[in-house]
Amino acid sequence: MGNIWSNRINYSLAILVFYLVALGGFSGEGDAEESLREVFGSAGKVAVSVDLYPDEFVVSVSPVRQTLQIIHSSARLAGAFISEVQNDKFRKKLQDAVGELNVPMEFKQKYLKSLEDVLGRKVEEVPPMGSSAKYSSEHEARLARIRTLKNRGYDVLIDVKLTAGIYGPEGEMFFRLGGTVTDLKGEKTLWRGEVIVSSECKEMKITLPFKTYFNPFKSNYFSPRLTIADDALTRWTNDNGKNYFEFKEEGIDLAIEGFFTALGLKETAKGWFGLGMTQIYKGKWKKALEYFDKAVSLEPENVIINNAKVVALYRTKKVDEAIDLGEKIVEGVSTSERMFVYYNLSYIYAKKKKDLGKAKEYYQKYLQLGGEPDKRFNPMKKS
Repeated sequence: MGNIWSNRINYSLAILVFYLVALGGFSGEGDAEESLREVFGSAGKVAVSVDLYPDEFVVSVSPVRQTLQIIHSSARLAGAFISEVQNDKFRKKLQDAVGELNVPMEFKQKYLKSLEDVLGRKVEEVPPMGSSAKYSSEHEARLARIRTLKNRGYDVLIDVKLTAGIYGPEGEMFFRLGGTVTDLKGEKTLWRGEVIVSSECKEMKITLPFKTYFNPFKSNYFSPRLTIADDALTRWTNDNGKNYFEFKEEGIDLAIEGFFTALGLKETAKGWFGLGMTQIYKGKWKKALEYFDKAVSLEPENVIINNAKVVALYRTKKVDEAIDLGEKIVEGVSTSERMFVYYNLSYIYAKKKKDLGKAKEYYQKYLQLGGEPDKRFNPMKKS
């Protein structure tokens, strides 16, 4: 039995390192093939650390902080205090609807279980990187940790940080999984990156801002508004938290699948979709389109992924291709999951083709399927 588990972990890690080499994921010096041989030949024990950052489910939707900081930088401290008070109220409102907010721990447990499943064996959890105070530099502290783990018999170290919460004035639910993979024997970082997904992925509109809001003191991350969107929290508290529970599961899955796909441990449509969304939040629409193409190739009938591709085509100035794909998606079929495709087609026809008639036709379809009138774009309004 031991040989079976050993073969599985060796095979999985071989795939991992192969993808890292192929995708240019290795950082640092040294020949990639040598690194492959080193990791593949010593894949006995895998250490994993998980840092919940922060360790609570964040509710950060108050607009006061960003509004005050736009007025004057000296107001930031006051804005932060007022925001915390308001966010505590929003958090309590959410808890009243859905119960305890144990999402970060659920995220961690799902990640560890999924990692064991994909590797085909148990992983051993170790503490995250601690303080570097007693070392001359952070690099020295990291090196000491690597050598300590290596001396304890570990061959590969996977460090991750998990973030989960509802951010920004629109109240989007975000999940972030970032970290590093380290070859302990070679003392080299093999991969470094992150996966970021949000509830925007299910309702993708060309007009969305696609911002992460993780850094509250970067003014470009916020819009100067005095109130949060009407549905910023009610979308998560209505129907006893139906949308909250649904996207909590979907968002965690997307982040984890994206991480595994990035490492080459598995390849799924969800994984490529999650990586595509990550590129959007980095402002890299061409790369996002590349990943959406990979996702569509695995699930060609997936409306949500295809709609994301429509948006990416538009953002990369491939307007006609965006229209062709959008109209193919809705051809002969009118279901609620296609409402956002109709919205995006309406926007493209209005803004790029100057065809108001077609824009209104598609917008009407969007409304008929349950779409809400949009403040950012509504061709039905009289100018």
